[in-house]
Amino acid sequence: MEGNPYIPELAAFMDNFLRALKIEKCYLIGHSIGGGVALNYALKYPRKIIKLVLISSICLGKDIAFWIRILSAPCRFFVNSMSCIMNGIEQLVNFFIGPDYSLGFVNPAKVTFGSKISRFGGQSLILSQRLPEIAVPTLLVWGDKDRVVPVKQALSAASLIRDCQLKIFENSGHSAYKENIIEFSQTVRSFLT
Repeated sequence: MEGNPYIPELAAFMDNFLRALKIEKCYLIGHSIGGGVALNYALKYPRKIIKLVLISSICLGKDIAFWIRILSAPCRFFVNSMSCIMNGIEQLVNFFIGPDYSLGFVNPAKVTFGSKISRFGGQSLILSQRLPEIAVPTLLVWGDKDRVVPVKQALSAASLIRDCQLKIFENSGHSAYKENIIEFSQTVRSFLT
């Protein structure tokens, strides 16, 4: 995909991809930004979704981690410059310690996308007012210690979506699916079957 995509463009890209594969209906699962894309897709193409799973999804409320808001303009130039320096340091670390070691520094692509999903005041695309339109069974999965997208957004969303289940993992963060692999897998499998 070329250009500078944002969540609606990614949802349209996904629809084109599914049509190219001749997939008429699917189960849709998305985490974080992918959750925002999945939510946008489910609202735009409701007849193409069987069930929806959102994991620590964006687009459910204004709050988002401060460091993501920093990635938004006008700090973008500074963060881009620093990311180039930090990526150089990471390459040195990889050279001396090994190629499998990653410090997880911010790269320019993350900065660009971060500036699209958030402004300094919070998330830029909020779909919470449209949640009652979701017509498919939905599962929300969150970590109670999520520092990127607060769990209160999941609680609020669960009360707005008609057919919704909510699973909150205790002592888990933004990637509860990684931190609780077995229980997460069982939860999703039970929901999808």
